[in-house]
Amino acid sequence: MLPRYLPYCLLLPATVLVAACQSAPAAAPPQPVPAPALAASPVPPRAAPVAAAKAAEATAVAEDAPADSTSADYATFFVVVADTSRSYPALRRHMLGLSQQYALPIDTLGRYFDARKNQIILPADDEDELYAGEYYPRRFPGHTLSLEYLNEYKDQAGAKTMALVTGIYQQEASADSALAVLRRADQNAFKLTSRIYVGCMH
Repeated sequence: MLPRYLPYCLLLPATVLVAACQSAPAAAPPQPVPAPALAASPVPPRAAPVAAAKAAEATAVAEDAPADSTSADYATFFVVVADTSRSYPALRRHMLGLSQQYALPIDTLGRYFDARKNQIILPADDEDELYAGEYYPRRFPGHTLSLEYLNEYKDQAGAKTMALVTGIYQQEASADSALAVLRRADQNAFKLTSRIYVGCMH
């Protein structure tokens, strides 16, 4: 942009030119302050809307898809499951207990259990019109607790079997470490190697 303004600068006295062209050193950007650890709560915290999670999917796929992915729409992740059940209330109680015991956050993705439909769903008035009133699965790596349908991660699972997911991991070693800790309290905890669809859901 200097050539554009050069004729105007030449009209100024030399002393003004020197003062105008020199700028003070930019102040160092403020250093980020680490976020405080999230304490466990007996009531699941309100999660960010699913639409917000979808907005980050393109970045998440690029960062989290492991090298062994053979398709851009699928990734191999390692899912750690504490328990499975067809009873949502029982699984939810278990989730709240683990949240308190290990100080793990719960992320519902804005979903809840609709007793009439007997299904985990998004609210009917959710801003995502395509999935409003329907189940939207957790698909990307994260170290939070959530209740999901097991058949999202294991093809042979029954359609109504729910899973208490304690984490989805990109690296198997990380999943194994989390599982080892979890098994101190839950001997039935297990790990799944799952081929998960990470492409666009629209």
